[in-house]
Amino acid sequence: MLTRSQLKLFLQVQKTIPIKIASQSGAVDLYPYFPVLKQEDANAVVKLNQLQQSYNPEYRVKGDGDYGFMAYGNLPSGGYSAKTITKASSTDWTTTGEFSSIAANHCGATAVTGLARYFDNRGFAKLKKTSIDATYRAVHAIVGHGPAMTIAGSAKTSLLNCGHTLSSSFIGTYSGMTTAVSNQRPSGILLTNGIVAWHWIICE
Repeated sequence: MLTRSQLKLFLQVQKTIPIKIASQSGAVDLYPYFPVLKQEDANAVVKLNQLQQSYNPEYRVKGDGDYGFMAYGNLPSGGYSAKTITKASSTDWTTTGEFSSIAANHCGATAVTGLARYFDNRGFAKLKKTSIDATYRAVHAIVGHGPAMTIAGSAKTSLLNCGHTLSSSFIGTYSGMTTAVSNQRPSGILLTNGIVAWHWIICE
């Protein structure tokens, strides 16, 4: 639990980000409940400056943007084999760029939309709406904005709303992912590039 002073310091750092708290009826503004947070605090600014001056740039809290992937040109020499799940190549997969104008940090919703379109392509009807946009909006209403640490529960709810039951299990190893692909099961993978720099993708 943050003290009032700590919370005010946090808001000084994050003052350009609209603060929301979740409630059963949806997201609500924080400030009407804590009007004192709108007051300027010179002491908090001083403390923030002291923290910034004491920061050691050698401590990395964010990666270099590659999310742990190796560039094609850096791969070791040798032979490679590839395998993919059935109908992956004929599925109209969804990308975050298609919805960047209406959402942010939305890779989780995009990944679940991709799953819905994939399973629709496999014959599970009603998962794909009248358009890609309509499908995404229906999924995003459940998954919401990110960063999202988990998406399995949202994916199950999204598919259940369309009359289908989705089963899932946790995979934490590379061999587990390759086994899932061999068993015709797409996998949601959470890539990390920092403390909250996350990105959901579908392994197919």
